Amino acid sequence: MEIESLPTLTARVLIVDDHVDSLIYAKYASEACGYHVTIRECGNRLVETALTCKPDIILLDLCLNDTTGYEVFRQLKSCRQTQNTPVVAVTAMVTEDVRAQCVETGFTYFLAKPFTVEELDAAIRCYKKITVDTSGMKAA
Repeated sequence: MEIESLPTLTARVLIVDDHVDSLIYAKYASEACGYHVTIRECGNRLVETALTCKPDIILLDLCLNDTTGYEVFRQLKSCRQTQNTPVVAVTAMVTEDVRAQCVETGFTYFLAKPFTVEELDAAIRCYKKITVDTSGMKAA
């Protein structure tokens, strides 16, 4: 009896974090969940990166060396091609004030560091319409 391959879930995730350990963790965690990942260590020219890699969702650290996540968020939302892309605020500053500012700014979701692979996967699944990749499936 031949077992049919199951379709895989895919999403293109853009991860922006200037802390290399956090960036690498988020990259590997996302890839372990089956997502296609692009990484950046700074917010400079992020809109250009987003236009090139066309992410389905962006994980954006709020504290970057060259700018703030809030400023990058505003740039993304002012660009017609990226304005509807879900953007998740990622930060270790877990206070009610920061959460409130994220909501007020318009972030799609708030993900507190450190996060688990399961929390990351849930955030991506919840706020990104997952597409099904059937390229590996055999016809019945």
